Amino acid sequence: MIPTAGFAGESSWEWCFDGLPKNSTVAITTNTLNDKEAHRLFVGGVNAMVKKFQPTAIVVCGKCPEWIAKKFPDIQVVKIKNYSEMWHERERMNKLNGRIRRIKRQSKKEK
Repeated sequence: MIPTAGFAGESSWEWCFDGLPKNSTVAITTNTLNDKEAHRLFVGGVNAMVKKFQPTAIVVCGKCPEWIAKKFPDIQVVKIKNYSEMWHERERMNKLNGRIRRIKRQSKKEK
């Protein structure tokens, strides 16, 4: 099991990190990064978590901001797609497969 760090503003950091192990793997999610304020709070929370717990790896569920791996090069960053990312990828693949099937049918008719 990988513990997940969920945090809001700085006032939540005192209790929201309770129970997280030091020098271990932790997970975070980027699902709520919808505006500048949410992004600012996320950056502050990640920085505070890394400073306090010095994780060996961070599992990021959702779109992974590039700055995490750049800022913390000694920490392994594992990216996992969230449900909506997988859903959109599946839709893209279905559309592509549909186009491929149409092309194959057309080429058979032309023979």
